Amino acid sequence: MCTAMAIALAIIGYHYQTMKSGSNSDSLSLPSNADKLVYSMYNVITPPHAVGICLKPGCVKAAATILNNINEEVEPCDNFYEFACGGWLNKQIIPDDKTAVNVFSLLQDDLDLKLRAMVEGSIKESESQYILNLKKMYDSCMNTTQIEMSGNGPLEKIVKDIGGWPAVDGDKWDEENFSWMDTLFSLRKIGFGHNILLSVSIGPDIRNNTRHIIDLDQSSLGMPDRNYLLKGMEDPLVSAYYHLMVDSAVLLGANKSRAEVEMKEALNFEISLANISVPREERRNISRLYNKMTVNDLYTLAPNVEWEKYFNKLLMNQIPKTEEVIVIVPDYVKNLEKLLQSTEKRVIANYLMWRVVGQAFPTLHRAWGEITQHYSTILTGKVSQEARWEHCLGTLSGSLSTALASLYVKNHFKDGSKDSALEMVNYIHREFLNILSEVDWMDQQTKERAKEKAENMATYIGYPNELLEEWKVSDIYNGLVLNSTSYFENVRVLRDTPGNDSISLSTHFPLTEEGSLISLISSLACLYSGSRDMTSHNESMSSSSREGCMISNLVNL
Repeated sequence: MCTAMAIALAIIGYHYQTMKSGSNSDSLSLPSNADKLVYSMYNVITPPHAVGICLKPGCVKAAATILNNINEEVEPCDNFYEFACGGWLNKQIIPDDKTAVNVFSLLQDDLDLKLRAMVEGSIKESESQYILNLKKMYDSCMNTTQIEMSGNGPLEKIVKDIGGWPAVDGDKWDEENFSWMDTLFSLRKIGFGHNILLSVSIGPDIRNNTRHIIDLDQSSLGMPDRNYLLKGMEDPLVSAYYHLMVDSAVLLGANKSRAEVEMKEALNFEISLANISVPREERRNISRLYNKMTVNDLYTLAPNVEWEKYFNKLLMNQIPKTEEVIVIVPDYVKNLEKLLQSTEKRVIANYLMWRVVGQAFPTLHRAWGEITQHYSTILTGKVSQEARWEHCLGTLSGSLSTALASLYVKNHFKDGSKDSALEMVNYIHREFLNILSEVDWMDQQTKERAKEKAENMATYIGYPNELLEEWKVSDIYNGLVLNSTSYFENVRVLRDTPGNDSISLSTHFPLTEEGSLISLISSLACLYSGSRDMTSHNESMSSSSREGCMISNLVNL
């Protein structure tokens, strides 16, 4: 009986449609290129005059996939996870440019090939500007000849414009005119990330999500997590990070001995930032992170920071002292002020410049790729760089994701597929409400609350309809014009494009599908998270990972 469960997974997705249509077809129309395994399996599992079993090609191929994934040598009642996914695990090989392989990453690989084919098409000036931008951005990224010819020039200009890098400039660096706040303003102006010491943004108020509010939070760090840095310089990963800092300064012309001294001081400053930041496990209680105060209140928390100036210039809005702010971690803000007061300007400047250079890594020439790959290998175990086209496609998926999603939906979503999925979801929703009314383990009050919540659930299937409306997608990128030659400049221009931090605080918006133009690419990306790794260089497969493998069998339907 347990053995039948794996095969049952292959047909359950079609059960509703089969019952609805009353179809009991006992014939199978196989596509011309169907493999022998599918056909053989069909003959084995299909009894004469089968009734109520989906025999469509999609069902049979999904069942074949499951049979290929299972480990028939394992008794499912003893170890169902190994039975259901053991065959899949035994067949996977992790490529040198990846740290893990899972069923979702294989789906992503297939998606990437389709996206690549679209953006590598010839540029036609008659196409919409957002499609031209996609193709030109991709072309500029693939133009490694031009990137090599440009050398360090574009980055050197940026560093010079924002005050210089002390580790590189040496005694010529102008300490007197340095201000950490003015440096962040300069970064904001030229389109570089400015959330280096503090993170400031505008988003929906979680207690009144029809209005916007300012969020002030601790910043991210140069390493993936604060816990790395807390291990100190003796840790191999932190040491590799330090050498990346030094090598970066040297590539821009620094004396190596000077760079080693100054970047060690900058690293110690970053370790101090890690020490005053709050770990992830203490950020799970949203109520504790919701600390609403006015801009004026911030002067009590950190009196030596010019808060009005800070918000006005970074958000490009006139922010009064009475404006409300959600301060996620008040203690971090308080301790940051003390740290900035007690740290030399030169050290702060070295850290800021290091983080600026780090943002530019993906846009620079081969020598930069070599030093970052060395660090990446030590950090992740990935021994080679991804293919250039994959890197360039990843840039589009982040910076032009809505445009890319629109192009994908128009080319690859079948007419009616969204409606069919919505019909199935509505069917499940109705059945859930019916079951809810009959359960005997809830009291009446709990049932009513559960029913109210279920009835107010919004359904998002596939993609927002706005992705099919040319003018709405074009409006998002209104005025944006990219070129086919300078990848560095294209990235800078995209960073400088107004985003969430330029949204008006007075804007009120309804919670509708029209107000949530979520990119398909970003939505898909959540499925490919490392928490569902099936095979990893560093970790054994967890039960949640195995569930991901079984879920994929249904995805294939």
